[in-house]
Amino acid sequence: MVPEDARSEGLAKVLRVPRGSRVLIPRAERGLDTLPRSLRKNGARVTVATAYRTVPDPEGLRSLRRALALGADAVTFASPSAAVLAVPDLKLSLAAAVAIGPTTAAALRAKGVVPAAVAARPDPESLARAVVEALRGRP
Repeated sequence: MVPEDARSEGLAKVLRVPRGSRVLIPRAERGLDTLPRSLRKNGARVTVATAYRTVPDPEGLRSLRRALALGADAVTFASPSAAVLAVPDLKLSLAAAVAIGPTTAAALRAKGVVPAAVAARPDPESLARAVVEALRGRP
């Protein structure tokens, strides 16, 4: 099953499991509770397991800062946790911030960064189109 909306909200709308079913959801440590809450509301027994966590990458941040200092035109954010971890250390005033989706865009806004564009779908092609959109008309 591939929902039209590839976020947890979209999956929660279309995924129906029998009442009493046991469901394991491996996800990010800071994942949203949308899907587990929806499944529990419909009678499923849900276990959420941390499959990965986003941690600061000091070398990556140094590389990003160098790229921005050299005039990078855009920075892409592919997850809310990346935005939360990276934005406090960045000065994005000259680079366009591009989010992979609305949840990541909201995380950027919460950190005081207005996304120049948001991908229509959370996939590489849509993110690339959003970068092009963000840079269109910039000097």
